[in-house]
Amino acid sequence: MRLNLGCGTDLKDGFENIDREIRPGMDAARVKMLDLEAYPWPWPDGSIEEVAAHQMLEHIGNLERFLAELRRVCAAGATIKISVPHCDSVGAWSDPGHRRAFNTRCMYAICRFGFAIVETHEDWWPAAEEGCRAGNIVTTFIAR
Repeated sequence: MRLNLGCGTDLKDGFENIDREIRPGMDAARVKMLDLEAYPWPWPDGSIEEVAAHQMLEHIGNLERFLAELRRVCAAGATIKISVPHCDSVGAWSDPGHRRAFNTRCMYAICRFGFAIVETHEDWWPAAEEGCRAGNIVTTFIAR
């Protein structure tokens, strides 16, 4: 099984697309509503082989609990692709729902929950605000 957590309008074929609510522009028929901060998640231990989590970790209140639950449901060798706003990005705090921002070192700290980094990089681009820039950290992990 493959999960697309916090999918929003970015629906992925072959994935279970998960979000906590249906918002305008979302294809409700293709999205499973689930509060990812309500534990335990409905998937069995070690049942997930791939996870996409694009621009959603910054919205999680108890990130340690979330990461422990993510590791529980992932099979050994599962691929986890995460992107988050960089702490120096103009977008890191532009959403009132953001509870934290990240730097590259944060991605390495995630490894203590049973993950290993395959690849990580920063993507930057000019922001609409003069003199500002926007950027994400994009990291691929495997579950150990």
